[in-house]
Amino acid sequence: MSDYKVIGIDEIPARDNWIPIRDQFGIGAFGVNAYRGAEAGSSVISDHTELMARHEELYVVVEGHATFTVDGEEVDAPIGTLVFVSDPATRRAAVAKEPGTTVLVAGAKPGDRVQPRLLREHGRKRRCNGRRAPRPCDRAVPRVPRLRARGLRLRAGQGRSGDPRTDGAAEMTYRTAQLDDVEVASDGRCPMRPVRHHLGITSFGVNSWTGVNAGDRIVNEHDEQGEDEELYVVLDGHARFEIDGEAVDAPRGTLVFVRPGVKRTAFAEEAGTTIVVVGGTPGEAYVPTGWEVWMPLNSLYAEGRYEEAADRGLEVIEANPQYGAPLYNLACCESLAGRTDEAIEHLRAAIDISERGRQFARGDSDFDPIREDPRFVELVGT
Repeated sequence: MSDYKVIGIDEIPARDNWIPIRDQFGIGAFGVNAYRGAEAGSSVISDHTELMARHEELYVVVEGHATFTVDGEEVDAPIGTLVFVSDPATRRAAVAKEPGTTVLVAGAKPGDRVQPRLLREHGRKRRCNGRRAPRPCDRAVPRVPRLRARGLRLRAGQGRSGDPRTDGAAEMTYRTAQLDDVEVASDGRCPMRPVRHHLGITSFGVNSWTGVNAGDRIVNEHDEQGEDEELYVVLDGHARFEIDGEAVDAPRGTLVFVRPGVKRTAFAEEAGTTIVVVGGTPGEAYVPTGWEVWMPLNSLYAEGRYEEAADRGLEVIEANPQYGAPLYNLACCESLAGRTDEAIEHLRAAIDISERGRQFARGDSDFDPIREDPRFVELVGT
Protein backbone atom coordinates (compact mmCIF):
# COMPACT_ATOMS: atom_id res chain seq x y z
CA MET A 1 0.00 0.00 0.00
CA SER A 2 1.47 3.33 -1.07
CA ASP A 3 2.08 5.96 1.62
CA TYR A 4 0.69 8.64 -0.67
CA LYS A 5 -0.91 9.03 -4.06
CA VAL A 6 -1.40 12.01 -6.38
CA ILE A 7 -3.86 12.34 -9.26
CA GLY A 8 -5.78 15.06 -11.07
CA ILE A 9 -9.53 14.85 -10.64
CA ASP A 10 -9.94 14.68 -14.44
CA GLU A 11 -7.63 11.66 -14.56
CA ILE A 12 -9.95 9.46 -12.50
CA PRO A 13 -12.11 7.29 -14.78
CA ALA A 14 -15.69 8.48 -14.39
CA ARG A 15 -18.68 6.17 -14.20
CA ASP A 16 -21.39 8.19 -15.92
CA ASN A 17 -21.37 11.39 -13.83
CA TRP A 18 -19.71 9.78 -10.79
CA ILE A 19 -15.96 10.22 -10.08
CA PRO A 20 -15.04 7.58 -7.44
CA ILE A 21 -12.35 9.36 -5.43
CA ARG A 22 -12.59 7.20 -2.32
CA ASP A 23 -12.14 4.00 -4.31
CA GLN A 24 -9.28 5.53 -6.30
CA PHE A 25 -7.26 6.21 -3.14
CA GLY A 26 -8.57 3.46 -0.86
CA ILE A 27 -9.67 6.00 1.76
CA GLY A 28 -11.05 4.30 4.86
CA ALA A 29 -11.84 7.16 7.27
CA PHE A 30 -14.51 9.08 5.36
CA GLY A 31 -16.48 8.97 2.16
CA VAL A 32 -15.46 11.31 -0.65
CA ASN A 33 -16.48 11.37 -4.29
CA ALA A 34 -17.18 13.90 -7.02
CA TYR A 35 -20.08 14.28 -9.46
CA ARG A 36 -20.14 16.12 -12.77
CA GLY A 37 -22.91 17.51 -14.94
CA ALA A 38 -21.81 17.24 -18.55
CA GLU A 39 -24.34 19.77 -19.84
CA ALA A 40 -26.23 22.76 -18.49
CA GLY A 41 -29.44 21.47 -16.93
CA SER A 42 -28.10 17.99 -16.31
CA SER A 43 -28.23 16.36 -12.89
CA VAL A 44 -25.08 16.61 -10.75
CA ILE A 45 -26.45 15.32 -7.44
CA SER A 46 -29.61 13.26 -7.73
CA ASP A 47 -32.51 13.93 -5.40
CA HIS A 48 -31.97 11.84 -2.27
CA THR A 49 -31.79 11.69 1.51
CA GLU A 50 -29.15 10.00 3.66
CA LEU A 51 -31.63 8.11 5.86
CA MET A 52 -30.09 4.73 5.10
CA ALA A 53 -26.44 5.63 5.72
CA ARG A 54 -27.23 8.43 8.24
CA HIS A 55 -24.43 10.55 6.78
CA GLU A 56 -23.94 14.27 7.13
CA GLU A 57 -22.49 15.63 3.89
CA LEU A 58 -20.41 18.58 2.74
CA TYR A 59 -20.72 19.60 -0.91
CA VAL A 60 -18.05 21.80 -2.50
CA VAL A 61 -18.55 23.21 -6.00
CA VAL A 62 -15.07 22.85 -7.50
CA GLU A 63 -15.91 23.70 -11.09
CA GLY A 64 -18.71 25.50 -12.90
CA HIS A 65 -21.99 26.68 -11.38
CA ALA A 66 -24.77 24.62 -9.78
CA THR A 67 -28.24 25.10 -8.38
CA PHE A 68 -28.94 23.07 -5.26
CA THR A 69 -32.38 22.30 -3.93
CA VAL A 70 -32.17 21.59 -0.20
CA ASP A 71 -35.26 20.95 1.89
CA GLY A 72 -37.35 22.51 -0.88
CA GLU A 73 -35.27 25.69 -1.08
CA GLU A 74 -33.08 26.69 -4.02
CA VAL A 75 -29.44 27.58 -3.35
CA ASP A 76 -27.41 29.32 -6.04
CA ALA A 77 -23.96 27.74 -5.95
CA PRO A 78 -21.19 29.18 -8.14
CA ILE A 79 -17.73 27.68 -8.02
CA GLY A 80 -16.40 27.41 -4.47
CA THR A 81 -19.75 27.35 -2.66
CA LEU A 82 -19.91 25.13 0.41
CA VAL A 83 -23.21 23.41 1.20
CA PHE A 84 -23.33 21.37 4.41
CA VAL A 85 -26.36 19.15 5.07
CA SER A 86 -26.35 17.76 8.60
CA ASP A 87 -29.79 16.16 8.80
CA PRO A 88 -29.88 12.78 6.98
CA ALA A 89 -33.62 13.18 6.41
CA THR A 90 -33.19 16.42 4.44
CA ARG A 91 -33.73 16.02 0.71
CA ARG A 92 -31.05 17.49 -1.48
CA ALA A 93 -30.23 17.63 -5.20
CA ALA A 94 -28.16 19.73 -7.60
CA VAL A 95 -28.24 20.49 -11.31
CA ALA A 96 -25.58 22.09 -13.50
CA LYS A 97 -26.01 25.66 -14.71
CA GLU A 98 -22.85 25.36 -16.79
CA PRO A 99 -21.36 22.42 -18.70
CA GLY A 100 -18.79 20.49 -16.69
CA THR A 101 -20.04 21.63 -13.30
CA THR A 102 -18.30 19.44 -10.71
CA VAL A 103 -19.21 18.95 -7.06
CA LEU A 104 -16.97 17.26 -4.47
CA VAL A 105 -18.87 15.44 -1.70
CA ALA A 106 -17.41 14.35 1.65
CA GLY A 107 -19.54 12.45 4.13
CA ALA A 108 -19.63 10.16 7.14
CA LYS A 109 -21.96 9.10 9.94
CA PRO A 110 -21.46 11.13 13.14
CA GLY A 111 -20.18 9.02 16.00
CA ASP A 112 -19.47 5.98 13.85
CA ARG A 113 -16.60 4.71 11.77
CA VAL A 114 -17.04 4.64 8.00
CA GLN A 115 -18.38 1.44 6.51
CA PRO A 116 -17.17 1.36 2.90
CA ARG A 117 -20.02 -0.88 1.75
CA LEU A 118 -22.40 1.99 2.42
CA LEU A 119 -20.44 4.49 0.35
CA ARG A 120 -22.26 4.46 -2.93
CA GLU A 121 -22.96 6.49 -6.00
CA HIS A 122 -25.67 9.13 -5.62
CA GLY A 123 -28.56 8.34 -7.89
CA ARG A 124 -27.61 4.78 -8.78
CA LYS A 125 -30.65 2.63 -8.28
CA ARG A 126 -30.64 -0.09 -5.68
CA ARG A 127 -33.27 -2.68 -4.94
CA CYS A 128 -34.29 -1.28 -1.60
CA ASN A 129 -38.00 -0.42 -1.54
CA GLY A 130 -37.60 1.57 -4.71
CA ARG A 131 -35.17 4.07 -3.17
CA ARG A 132 -32.22 5.45 -5.01
CA ALA A 133 -28.91 4.41 -3.55
CA PRO A 134 -28.20 7.08 -2.67
CA ARG A 135 -2.64 25.22 19.61
CA PRO A 136 -5.70 34.25 19.78
CA CYS A 137 -2.22 34.99 18.39
CA ASP A 138 -0.47 38.16 19.59
CA ARG A 139 1.02 38.61 16.12
CA ALA A 140 -0.84 40.16 13.26
CA VAL A 141 -2.61 37.53 11.20
CA PRO A 142 -1.49 37.75 7.56
CA ARG A 143 -4.19 39.08 5.28
CA VAL A 144 -5.59 36.16 3.37
CA PRO A 145 -6.68 37.27 -0.09
CA ARG A 146 -10.18 36.78 -1.39
CA LEU A 147 -10.13 34.04 -3.94
CA ARG A 148 -9.71 34.94 -7.58
CA ALA A 149 -12.54 34.88 -10.08
CA ARG A 150 -10.83 32.37 -12.34
CA GLY A 151 -10.72 29.96 -9.43
CA LEU A 152 -13.09 30.24 -6.52
CA ARG A 153 -15.65 33.01 -6.43
CA LEU A 154 -17.23 32.20 -3.12
CA ARG A 155 -20.71 33.51 -2.47
CA ALA A 156 -22.11 35.08 0.64
CA GLY A 157 -25.22 33.78 2.34
CA GLN A 158 -26.30 30.79 4.33
CA GLY A 159 -29.14 28.33 4.50
CA ARG A 160 -31.96 27.86 6.93
CA SER A 161 -29.98 27.24 10.05
CA GLY A 162 -28.49 29.11 12.92
CA ASP A 163 -24.86 29.21 13.85
CA PRO A 164 -24.06 25.62 14.87
CA ARG A 165 -21.46 26.88 17.33
CA THR A 166 -24.20 28.57 19.37
CA ASP A 167 -27.46 26.94 18.33
CA GLY A 168 -26.23 23.33 18.29
CA ALA A 169 -25.51 21.34 15.15
CA ALA A 170 -28.38 18.96 15.89
CA GLU A 171 -30.90 21.76 15.24
CA MET A 172 -29.69 22.71 11.79
CA THR A 173 -30.76 21.05 8.57
CA TYR A 174 -28.31 22.69 6.21
CA ARG A 175 -25.97 25.63 5.90
CA THR A 176 -24.16 27.32 3.05
CA ALA A 177 -21.07 29.49 3.29
CA GLN A 178 -18.16 30.87 1.36
CA LEU A 179 -14.58 30.48 2.47
CA ASP A 180 -14.29 34.25 2.76
CA ASP A 181 -17.01 34.08 5.46
CA VAL A 182 -14.89 31.78 7.61
CA GLU A 183 -12.74 33.77 10.02
CA VAL A 184 -9.01 33.19 9.52
CA ALA A 185 -7.10 31.64 12.44
CA SER A 186 -3.33 31.61 12.81
CA ASP A 187 -0.65 30.73 15.32
CA GLY A 188 1.86 32.87 13.43
CA ARG A 189 2.66 30.20 10.87
CA CYS A 190 0.16 29.21 8.17
CA PRO A 191 -3.20 31.01 8.29
CA MET A 192 -6.18 28.68 7.95
CA ARG A 193 -9.94 28.79 7.82
CA PRO A 194 -11.57 26.32 10.27
CA VAL A 195 -14.34 25.09 7.99
CA ARG A 196 -15.38 22.15 10.15
CA HIS A 197 -15.91 24.33 13.22
CA HIS A 198 -17.62 27.07 11.23
CA LEU A 199 -20.18 24.73 9.69
CA GLY A 200 -20.60 22.44 12.69
CA ILE A 201 -19.38 19.27 10.97
CA THR A 202 -18.96 16.39 13.44
CA SER A 203 -18.07 13.27 11.41
CA PHE A 204 -14.81 14.27 9.70
CA GLY A 205 -12.23 17.05 9.80
CA VAL A 206 -12.12 19.68 7.06
CA ASN A 207 -10.23 22.96 6.88
CA SER A 208 -8.85 25.32 4.26
CA TRP A 209 -5.37 26.81 3.95
CA THR A 210 -4.28 29.70 1.71
CA GLY A 211 -0.82 30.88 0.68
CA VAL A 212 -1.01 34.69 0.64
CA ASN A 213 2.09 35.08 -1.55
CA ALA A 214 3.97 32.88 -3.98
CA GLY A 215 6.54 30.93 -1.97
CA ASP A 216 4.54 30.94 1.26
CA ARG A 217 4.19 27.70 3.15
CA ILE A 218 0.51 26.69 2.99
CA VAL A 219 0.46 23.54 5.11
CA ASN A 220 2.69 23.22 8.18
CA GLU A 221 5.08 20.27 8.08
CA HIS A 222 3.65 17.36 10.05
CA ASP A 223 3.23 13.60 9.82
CA GLU A 224 -0.12 12.68 11.47
CA GLN A 225 1.63 9.73 13.14
CA GLY A 226 -1.03 7.46 14.65
CA GLU A 227 -3.78 9.89 13.64
CA ASP A 228 -5.51 10.99 10.43
CA GLU A 229 -5.23 10.04 6.81
CA GLU A 230 -5.72 13.20 4.77
CA LEU A 231 -6.96 14.18 1.33
CA TYR A 232 -5.68 17.53 0.02
CA VAL A 233 -7.64 19.22 -2.78
CA VAL A 234 -6.02 22.13 -4.63
CA LEU A 235 -9.02 24.40 -5.26
CA ASP A 236 -7.24 27.44 -6.63
CA GLY A 237 -3.79 28.45 -7.79
CA HIS A 238 -0.81 26.10 -7.93
CA ALA A 239 0.89 24.27 -5.05
CA ARG A 240 4.06 22.30 -4.51
CA PHE A 241 3.94 19.52 -1.95
CA GLU A 242 6.91 17.88 -0.27
CA ILE A 243 5.94 14.38 0.84
CA ASP A 244 8.42 12.09 2.53
CA GLY A 245 11.22 14.13 0.95
CA GLU A 246 9.78 14.06 -2.58
CA ALA A 247 8.55 17.14 -4.47
CA VAL A 248 5.03 16.89 -5.92
CA ASP A 249 3.72 19.44 -8.42
CA ALA A 250 0.04 20.18 -7.74
CA PRO A 251 -1.82 22.58 -10.02
CA ARG A 252 -5.49 23.40 -9.51
CA GLY A 253 -7.63 20.25 -9.46
CA THR A 254 -4.92 18.01 -8.01
CA LEU A 255 -5.87 15.50 -5.33
CA VAL A 256 -3.13 14.42 -2.89
CA PHE A 257 -3.89 11.59 -0.47
CA VAL A 258 -1.40 10.94 2.37
CA ARG A 259 -1.55 8.19 4.96
CA PRO A 260 -0.66 8.65 8.65
CA GLY A 261 3.03 8.70 9.59
CA VAL A 262 4.23 10.32 6.36
CA LYS A 263 5.84 13.76 6.63
CA ARG A 264 4.13 16.34 4.42
CA THR A 265 4.05 20.08 3.77
CA ALA A 266 2.98 22.38 0.91
CA PHE A 267 3.99 25.74 -0.57
CA ALA A 268 2.21 28.20 -2.86
CA GLU A 269 3.62 28.46 -6.36
CA GLU A 270 1.10 31.26 -7.04
CA ALA A 271 -0.31 33.95 -4.73
CA GLY A 272 -3.66 32.98 -3.27
CA THR A 273 -3.23 29.25 -3.72
CA THR A 274 -5.95 27.54 -1.69
CA ILE A 275 -6.10 23.96 -0.45
CA VAL A 276 -8.97 22.17 1.28
CA VAL A 277 -8.00 19.26 3.56
CA VAL A 278 -10.36 16.46 4.62
CA GLY A 279 -9.18 14.01 7.29
CA GLY A 280 -10.12 11.23 9.66
CA THR A 281 -8.63 8.24 11.48
CA PRO A 282 -9.21 4.91 9.72
CA GLY A 283 -11.29 2.47 11.74
CA GLU A 284 -12.33 5.06 14.33
CA ALA A 285 -15.31 7.34 14.69
CA TYR A 286 -14.30 10.97 14.20
CA VAL A 287 -14.40 13.04 17.40
CA PRO A 288 -14.05 16.83 17.02
CA THR A 289 -11.39 17.99 19.48
CA GLY A 290 -11.56 21.75 18.94
CA TRP A 291 -7.83 22.15 18.26
CA GLU A 292 -8.62 24.87 15.76
CA VAL A 293 -10.27 27.18 18.31
CA TRP A 294 -7.16 26.98 20.54
CA MET A 295 -4.77 27.47 17.62
CA PRO A 296 -4.45 31.29 17.98
CA LEU A 297 -3.12 30.80 21.54
CA ASN A 298 -0.28 28.49 20.55
CA SER A 299 2.19 31.36 20.16
CA LEU A 300 1.59 32.50 23.76
CA TYR A 301 2.35 29.00 24.98
CA ALA A 302 5.46 28.72 22.78
CA GLU A 303 6.75 32.05 24.16
CA GLY A 304 6.24 30.92 27.77
CA ARG A 305 3.43 33.40 28.43
CA TYR A 306 1.41 30.83 30.32
CA GLU A 307 -0.63 33.18 32.50
CA GLU A 308 -1.80 35.18 29.49
CA ALA A 309 -2.59 32.01 27.58
CA ALA A 310 -4.59 30.71 30.54
CA ASP A 311 -6.52 33.97 30.91
CA ARG A 312 -7.45 34.05 27.26
CA GLY A 313 -8.06 30.31 27.25
CA LEU A 314 -10.90 30.77 29.71
CA GLU A 315 -12.70 32.82 27.07
CA VAL A 316 -12.14 30.07 24.51
CA ILE A 317 -13.65 27.30 26.64
CA GLU A 318 -16.56 29.50 27.65
CA ALA A 319 -17.41 29.99 24.00
CA ASN A 320 -16.69 26.36 23.05
CA PRO A 321 -17.55 24.11 26.02
CA GLN A 322 -18.13 21.06 23.82
CA TYR A 323 -14.46 20.47 22.97
CA GLY A 324 -11.86 18.55 24.99
CA ALA A 325 -8.61 19.86 23.49
CA PRO A 326 -9.03 23.52 24.61
CA LEU A 327 -9.78 22.33 28.17
CA TYR A 328 -6.68 20.13 28.14
CA ASN A 329 -4.47 22.89 26.77
CA LEU A 330 -5.88 25.34 29.31
CA ALA A 331 -4.99 22.89 32.10
CA CYS A 332 -1.44 22.67 30.73
CA CYS A 333 -1.04 26.44 30.81
CA GLU A 334 -2.54 26.69 34.28
CA SER A 335 -0.17 24.00 35.56
CA LEU A 336 2.82 25.88 34.17
CA ALA A 337 1.47 29.16 35.55
CA GLY A 338 1.21 27.73 39.09
CA ARG A 339 -2.59 27.60 39.12
CA THR A 340 -2.86 24.09 40.49
CA ASP A 341 -6.53 24.04 41.50
CA GLU A 342 -7.66 25.39 38.15
CA ALA A 343 -5.39 22.97 36.26
CA ILE A 344 -6.87 19.96 38.09
CA GLU A 345 -10.41 21.19 37.48
CA HIS A 346 -9.96 21.74 33.76
CA LEU A 347 -7.99 18.54 33.20
CA ARG A 348 -10.83 16.64 34.88
CA ALA A 349 -13.32 18.34 32.55
CA ALA A 350 -11.18 17.46 29.51
CA ILE A 351 -11.04 13.80 30.56
CA ASP A 352 -14.81 13.78 31.06
CA ILE A 353 -15.08 14.64 27.34
CA SER A 354 -12.34 12.31 26.11
CA GLU A 355 -10.35 9.57 27.84
CA ARG A 356 -7.42 10.44 25.59
CA GLY A 357 -6.75 13.36 27.94
CA ARG A 358 -5.91 10.94 30.73
CA GLN A 359 -3.45 9.07 28.53
CA PHE A 360 -1.75 12.24 27.30
CA ALA A 361 -1.46 13.74 30.80
CA ARG A 362 0.50 10.75 32.14
CA GLY A 363 3.50 11.61 29.97
CA ASP A 364 3.00 15.35 29.43
CA SER A 365 5.82 17.42 30.99
CA ASP A 366 3.45 20.41 31.21
CA PHE A 367 1.97 18.68 34.25
CA ASP A 368 5.31 18.13 36.01
CA PRO A 369 4.60 21.07 38.40
CA ILE A 370 1.50 19.28 39.72
CA ARG A 371 2.43 15.65 39.11
CA GLU A 372 2.87 14.86 42.83
CA ASP A 373 -0.46 16.41 43.77
CA PRO A 374 -2.69 13.58 45.09
CA ARG A 375 -5.62 14.87 43.02
CA PHE A 376 -3.57 14.62 39.83
CA VAL A 377 -2.37 11.12 40.75
CA GLU A 378 -5.93 10.02 41.42
CA LEU A 379 -7.13 11.57 38.17
CA VAL A 380 -4.59 10.16 35.73
CA GLY A 381 -3.26 7.10 37.57
CA THR A 382 0.27 5.85 37.04
